[in-house]
Amino acid sequence: ITGGVTVAASATLTGAGEIVGSTTVYGTLLAAPLRLGGALALKSTGRLLCPFSDNSGGALGLLAASTVSVTAGARVDVTLNEPCSTVNFVRTYWRTPRVYPLLRASSVSGALALGTVSPDAAGHAAASYGAFSLQSSPTNFSLRWTPLPGLPNVDEPAVILIAPQATPVAVPGGPAAL
Repeated sequence: ITGGVTVAASATLTGAGEIVGSTTVYGTLLAAPLRLGGALALKSTGRLLCPFSDNSGGALGLLAASTVSVTAGARVDVTLNEPCSTVNFVRTYWRTPRVYPLLRASSVSGALALGTVSPDAAGHAAASYGAFSLQSSPTNFSLRWTPLPGLPNVDEPAVILIAPQATPVAVPGGPAAL
């Protein structure tokens, strides 16, 4: 896109490619492999959405812009339970501290705040296993995961149910001794 783009408060911008002009976000910007040739302005209602789809963070894309200005109130929302997500905090992957680069620019001004963090695909709250936080420098924003110490490593459950061994049968008149 050769012109500028404004994302309305009720809209979401996502995709790959390049926007040559300035981008102003009042709504949601999906962290994606999107190149912004101009300035990025995240307004107070703006959200940078970080959807995890698996236990690797590999689906998060690095957003690049020439410069970034953030207005107080702009947030980063972390989504761990999108449809088809396999994120599960019980897995060993989440026992190691991690840093996910989100946004890179030649200069960054202002500060993003951490917004909503969803439960994982199994319904576990992040706070039961660790914490997400944001870190910034004059040229980037990153999402940091810090696990709670002492949690066990689990990659496979102790019991795996593949299929019921018997077909359930309804008994008329309620339960009865067999």
